[in-house]
Order: sequence, then structure tokens, then C-alpha cells
Amino acid sequence: MKPYVLLSLIALCLVIAGCARKLPDRQPGYGMVAVPFKFNNTSEFPILYTYELRSSEDESFSIVIEPQFYKDDVVISGLLAEGEYLVDTVVRRSVKKVGVYGGATEETSTISDPDIITVNDGEIGVLPVLMAAKQSIMGEYIRIDFEYIPFNDELAEFYLGRAKQRENSDQWKVGILQFRKL
Repeated sequence: MKPYVLLSLIALCLVIAGCARKLPDRQPGYGMVAVPFKFNNTSEFPILYTYELRSSEDESFSIVIEPQFYKDDVVISGLLAEGEYLVDTVVRRSVKKVGVYGGATEETSTISDPDIITVNDGEIGVLPVLMAAKQSIMGEYIRIDFEYIPFNDELAEFYLGRAKQRENSDQWKVGILQFRKL
């Protein structure tokens, strides 16, 4: 099988697995990453964007945050081979909505201070940063504000609990993800 076909299949599996509420069965040599996310929509419009975390060094690393997850929750990646991954890219994609023009369909930005995360065998590592977005009305425009909020003890306990509530979580060790700056 050609390498790009295999990578595409792996990425598709990650997206599908990441959308499920039931965690996959534990597999030797694999772990997962949980991304805490909070979305606040004070506008009367539907959610306009999805977000994706990527690695420029490893195409198999992709965590998609879709509108169905926009509340206080965690998005779990799907199976990732144990090892280190550079997380240095965020992709924002427009969600097509009737009557709403969202501008560019895809916007990729590089994280200015990227992290290297460690995925461990049999573990779900919860990213110790809350990705928070707010969609609101500003005059005639829809405004999206996005920020990263470092964990305090209360946030850590809440989001670790959210990850442990998933079906099959008893097969996994759930803890705070280890990471370091590039």
C-alpha cells in the first residue's frame, strides 16, 4: 500500500474514532489524547467553525473538534502510536450554514510556541489547557474569540472526570498529558 494512502486511512480512522462517545478497546503500544474544549455561543446563529489540531511533522496526528462537541467537554483523539508528537498547527474550517457567509473555508495557523506531547501506552492524556471559544454578535458581524486557558486544580479535576465518564474508560489510565516546549 502506498504511504499516502495508508496515512489517509489512519487520519480518517482518527477522525471517526475521535467523534465517538465510546472509547476504543485498549491496544498494546497505543494511547490517546483528550482535548478540553468549551464553546459559548451567545449569537442567534449556528456554530460557524470546526477546529483541528495537527502536527506538521506527523500527518497521522489530527484531532478534530466539531460542532457536536461545543460545550464543556473533551474531544478524544482515537488511537495514537505511543511516542512524541509536535503539536504546532491549528486549522479552522467554515461549517456550511444556509444564510450565513463565513468567509474563507479553511484557515491554517501555526502555533507560535508549539508543544511536544508524549503519548504513552494504555493512557489517555488530558491536555492541561482548556481551548475556549466564544461566538457573539458585534454590530453586523459574527465574532469568534479563541483563547487557551491553563489548568488550575478545579479545571483539571473537572476535565479528568469528563474523560473518565466515557464508556470503556476503565480500560485506560486517565491522567494529565505530559508535554514540553519545542
